Amino acid sequence: MVNNVRINLERITIIYMAVFGILMLIYCSVNVPTPVGEWDDYSLPIASIIKEHNISISDVDVAYYKELFPNWAGYIESYRLSGYTTRAGGQMAWYFPIYALVCIPFVLILSWIKLPTIYAFPYTNLAVLMISVTILNRCLKSREKTKLFMVLLLTLNPIVFYISWTSGEVFIYSMLVMGLTFWYNRWYKRAAFFVSVAGMLNPTIMAIGIVMILEYVIVLLRTKAKEEKWSLFIKKKIPEVIKYGCCYIISIIPMAYNYYNVGHINLTASLSGFTSGNESTFSRFVSYVFDLNYGILPYFPLLLLLSIVFFIVAIFKKNIRYIEWVITFLINMALYSVMIHINCEMSGISRYNSWGALILIFAVALIGTDSLTEIETRGASFIVIGIGVVFTTITVFVYGPTCASNTLYLRFTPIAEWTLDHFAKIYNPLKSTFNSRTVHVDGGYSYETPVTYSAKDGYIRKILASENDKEVLLNNYVSIFGTNENFINQVYDLNGVGYISLSAKDGIVRVEPYEAGNVLLFSANESTGLKYAVQGLSTAEEWGTWSIGHETKFRMKCDVQSGMLHCEIVAGVHNNVQDITISVNGQRVYQNHDYKGEGIQFDFANPGVGNCIEIAIEIPNAISPAELGVSDDRRVLGLGFTQMTISKAIITE
Repeated sequence: MVNNVRINLERITIIYMAVFGILMLIYCSVNVPTPVGEWDDYSLPIASIIKEHNISISDVDVAYYKELFPNWAGYIESYRLSGYTTRAGGQMAWYFPIYALVCIPFVLILSWIKLPTIYAFPYTNLAVLMISVTILNRCLKSREKTKLFMVLLLTLNPIVFYISWTSGEVFIYSMLVMGLTFWYNRWYKRAAFFVSVAGMLNPTIMAIGIVMILEYVIVLLRTKAKEEKWSLFIKKKIPEVIKYGCCYIISIIPMAYNYYNVGHINLTASLSGFTSGNESTFSRFVSYVFDLNYGILPYFPLLLLLSIVFFIVAIFKKNIRYIEWVITFLINMALYSVMIHINCEMSGISRYNSWGALILIFAVALIGTDSLTEIETRGASFIVIGIGVVFTTITVFVYGPTCASNTLYLRFTPIAEWTLDHFAKIYNPLKSTFNSRTVHVDGGYSYETPVTYSAKDGYIRKILASENDKEVLLNNYVSIFGTNENFINQVYDLNGVGYISLSAKDGIVRVEPYEAGNVLLFSANESTGLKYAVQGLSTAEEWGTWSIGHETKFRMKCDVQSGMLHCEIVAGVHNNVQDITISVNGQRVYQNHDYKGEGIQFDFANPGVGNCIEIAIEIPNAISPAELGVSDDRRVLGLGFTQMTISKAIITE
């Protein structure tokens, strides 16, 4: 019976891998590869290796690249490499071309059968991923059930985002899958080899090698018999130690190549701004763990929770190996946190976390569960891991498997956005991340405060501000509900640069001061009214500005002493007649079901000096010229604004 169960689990695992591989092959084939990330650094060396049998880039290689990858010939005109050159004069890519070497077989095969060679990159990524999980399934010294869980964890994983990337992330991931499998088995030489291959693309990975060496030395020393002399023991073990040490030589090759050519062992680390950002290494480290855009937490929340629980258990049970692996995970993450470029064009999980999280996956799913002696507790742990796999799979699917295509690296992910909208106080991202995804700029490391994030309801949820912004904040940010106390208290508490966190109940909006009686214009020549529009206005034209959509909003602050205010709006209509309802601060003040452009006038209660005036104009019958069949313009048009004036209302007895 036990053998039958074992055989069934083996078959289930193999069938699953086959199905996953076929689906991913289809996925790689129907999605046209695009040059994203540092595609030129990874792909140009393919041309140089095939054409000139070297790894530096010349003009000849660029010309051959256009022949080799005709689909990307236009893109390669503006390629950007490291800026360094070899002693022979060729340009150097940022990364040692081990990934380029691995891609060459698929490039040659696709070229031979006359298919687009750009597909070599996703096919290579998929191939190395499937090889790595196959080796794990065949070699891992563990129960079949655990193997199945590991295969699920490693394939239903955010690494899927990077399969279609022209980059080494999946390659690094796959090398580490094999390296960590062999390390778990204590097959040190094989582990050292594959970890070193991964380390050729990112030297921070060699933190794993350092810990493995320490473990290897301890394990080696334990083999010495008490009566054995140290001299004889060392003499006997020297050949084995040398063989093990040689497995790490491969990781030194890129360092030696770089140092020989430019005097630096790592090109990225040689940059003057490599560690000189405004944010600390520790803050980046915390973000890599917890950030809701690219951190580990939003993709592996249950795994992260289990890792903490298991760490506490490991301390009590003296499970040194689990503690060792978790520390390795933390050291590796700390090393790549040194690099200031954390907002680096990934829409899903961080490119470094895509492979950095592997150590934690192995630690929890293998070593952590191994330490549980009670069957019920181990079963409960696997249930939690299984639920986590389902959560991760859903997240990857919702975000879009192809490069997280349903999100954008210049905007907050759905989880981050939802948290900001509902619980802004608990999410305080790196300031550069907040700036990048709020203002939609690449990197976001330089910014001018205040930077404000507003939810879909139009109310501000979070402001990045400095103590120098206090006057601007108090003058230009008000509550639509007239309750500013929470906001004002946080403004006065600002010390240096920090966050102000708000809720929908605060109703904080940014407003521009308006002087009563000023005539606001909406033409292209004089568009003084556009800065007060917060929703539903098109760009100004020579005559004025069209409303867009079914609602247009204006906001302003009018410091005038008067119980009632009067508003006059000069606006034409689209399609001859419109149905209009106007509210001020939520109170209906005007309605006309048959407005033909004769002008709008209404009175409304002054909310008070320093408070916000929000004028909301509903236009339910707005329609596009395309729908009317008069032009191709698909803008939903309602009113054509030319002037607006707010003044003291004249009260007649």
